[in-house]
Amino acid sequence: MAIEYHFDASPVLDDRAALDYFAGALGFERRYTDHRAGSDELQATVSMVPAEEDPEMAAMLGGVKAILSITFRQAKNLGDVGDAHVVRDLLTAITRFLEEFPDANGVFAYNFETILVQKLGDGGIELDQRLREPGGDNRHGTLADLLAKYPVLEIDQVLL
Repeated sequence: MAIEYHFDASPVLDDRAALDYFAGALGFERRYTDHRAGSDELQATVSMVPAEEDPEMAAMLGGVKAILSITFRQAKNLGDVGDAHVVRDLLTAITRFLEEFPDANGVFAYNFETILVQKLGDGGIELDQRLREPGGDNRHGTLADLLAKYPVLEIDQVLL
């Protein structure tokens, strides 16, 4: 099974512009299609999903008519430190996106199961407390700057 992260956001950019944004933020060297880009460590696939296909997420994002949906697939053989750096880079790109597009709401999750970052409604960017766990994604201290910058709390884990 691939290591996947998923970002659903209100459509403040169209799918191609969003791919351009994340390709630049994550240093992707290759563009495979208009909706897929990547590097040796990570690939992203972007789509615009009609609200009818995921009404619960559309409601979470503020009643949007479409959802900007991005799946990030991480290479498996990066090693422990390589993995930690990819996770840091992903979290940095997601939080930067939510800062640069203040009208955007978004939910960033690991394998559609664990919400790691969210910005919903009038609330600001929030990080889930699991990111602080010693054996988890911050095991090499790579998330220290993000954990100091944003509120870290127990995010309600809804079924995605």
